[in-house]
Amino acid sequence: MLTAIISLFTSSGMGAITGLVGSWLTKTEERKANKQKYDYDLKMEELRLSETKLEQEHALAMADKNIAETEIKGQVLLESAEISAFQESLKAQTIPSKNAIVGLIRDLMRPVITTYLLGIATYLIIEIAVLSGGLSNLPVAELSKLFQDILVKIMFLVTTTIAWWFGSCPSRTRTR
Repeated sequence: MLTAIISLFTSSGMGAITGLVGSWLTKTEERKANKQKYDYDLKMEELRLSETKLEQEHALAMADKNIAETEIKGQVLLESAEISAFQESLKAQTIPSKNAIVGLIRDLMRPVITTYLLGIATYLIIEIAVLSGGLSNLPVAELSKLFQDILVKIMFLVTTTIAWWFGSCPSRTRTR
């Protein structure tokens, strides 16, 4: 019986079964190894993709910063050019005219125009008040709104006028 068992285990049929089992185990191990290699390669590609994405985002952020910096430099240059043009216009205003009448007309232009516009505005307000029957014909809510609007506009005109007149006056440092 021992001979029969030994011959069974040493037979070509058992050899085929052993070969198939060995082949199956080898293929299973190869599949596991291939899966591990595939998983490793996949993770590496994901890392490379992530790294590339970060590099591109960084490059894009740097480009955005360069664009913003260039825009700011352009604005500074534009404002500098505007200031230079304004300074040149102020210098031109301080140059005395060779003709006294031309100089007098130039010096009186702003006050004359300002007085003229204030006169027209006053005339129109008086005419409208007379034609509409005056402020006593308006409801209190409308009067309150009108008063508020007038105050805002007067304050705007006052600050504009003061800034304009004092900003336009030639100073000693500008005329030198």
